[in-house]
Amino acid sequence: DKHAIEQALQFIGGFEEHIPRSGEQEPTNVWMANIDRDGYYCTLTREITLWRYNANRTATLVIEPDNLGAEPVKKINWPAKEQTTTFAFQEGAEYWIYFEDTSDNQYSLTFYQMPADIQSIPKRVVWMAKKGCIEQAKRGFPFRPFNENKCQ
Repeated sequence: DKHAIEQALQFIGGFEEHIPRSGEQEPTNVWMANIDRDGYYCTLTREITLWRYNANRTATLVIEPDNLGAEPVKKINWPAKEQTTTFAFQEGAEYWIYFEDTSDNQYSLTFYQMPADIQSIPKRVVWMAKKGCIEQAKRGFPFRPFNENKCQ
């Protein structure tokens, strides 16, 4: 309903928005995680699509759990010209993500799976914001009236 939508928009409106730098790109889908930025990312399944802007070269992506005893380090061969790859994550776990040959550029990403029973768009936005997935919530609702298609 309209009231719930307004509440959701007000909720995410109180958070500072990331302003892209000149030339910076964003993932093409709201459910993708940008590996070049620290943050919290929400998705509909226990597998998230990782996205990179620069896909000019083949590289080995290293995904290192913050809690090393919880699960092993994962390495993914990421072919040139492919901007996305997928990763099965542990709910609420923080990972350090970097390319093997440039380990000084590490980013901290934390992933959450949205409960299947949250179907309404406004409730999805509020849930995402509470988990810290503010940028995704704002990308899903960039203007009024809200963009229902982006959060489906």
